[in-house]
Amino acid sequence: VKVNQSQYVFIEDSDISVASDNAIDFVAVQYGHLLKNRIHDTTGGWCAYTKGGSAYINVIANEFDHCIEGGFTAGQGAGIEFLTAPWNQYEAYYIRVSNNVVHDIYGAAFGVNGGFEVTISHNTAYRVGERSHLVEFVYGGHECDGHLAECAASRAAGAWAPPAGAPSSVYTRIPNLNISFVNNLIYNPPGYQSRWQHLEVSSNYESADQALSGAPNPARADEKLYIRGNVIWDGPVGHELGIGTNTGCSPTQNATCNPTVVTTWNTINASAPQLTNPAG
Repeated sequence: VKVNQSQYVFIEDSDISVASDNAIDFVAVQYGHLLKNRIHDTTGGWCAYTKGGSAYINVIANEFDHCIEGGFTAGQGAGIEFLTAPWNQYEAYYIRVSNNVVHDIYGAAFGVNGGFEVTISHNTAYRVGERSHLVEFVYGGHECDGHLAECAASRAAGAWAPPAGAPSSVYTRIPNLNISFVNNLIYNPPGYQSRWQHLEVSSNYESADQALSGAPNPARADEKLYIRGNVIWDGPVGHELGIGTNTGCSPTQNATCNPTVVTTWNTINASAPQLTNPAG
């Protein structure tokens, strides 16, 4: 299901599966929801994402499972010619993700890639992140996909984007701001764990091209990022947290998200959750 440059889009009580890319792909979609769907079994890509300046989308009471790239992500990357003003700076605005069940996802269960005011709360994830990590808070990206006149018009309308005439290899990092990941349960049973770490948070990014894009420079993936009240059971005690000196949520640069705050305000590998038939 692919929806571009649209408003008031509602997908409910549907079974969407067997996509070779993403099962649900929203680009520049404002106002709508994904409600009580089963979204599953992609051979590539995500179960679902809302990107390209998508805004005011509620993702509630869905089941996401057996997708290769990831479960649900707010934001990702887009060509600026496809953005619609005024939602043309961040990749995702005011996305609410709540009370979903996510399981058997090779990549991250949840991600925010260039989001503004995104809340992910009260979800349950089971058997996720085997490829690398459980959840991610990383940059989105903007570039011109080749429609030069449309890209110029989008930049004139305020889009964060590479400077005019920049080579195709240049893209703008889209930061995160005001992201809450709260009161979620993530449980990987014995014999299944994230490969490297619990969390992935991008470090600050600064460049001359970023300064010319109109986007914040340095860009931050962790500004006002709140990771609170989550219960995580994943791998052995002492499994790598994934944040620290050379990543986002630095202990010296971030008061709302750093290793001390995250370990204090979350329960991580302290006691295994007891679930009823999680494999079913």
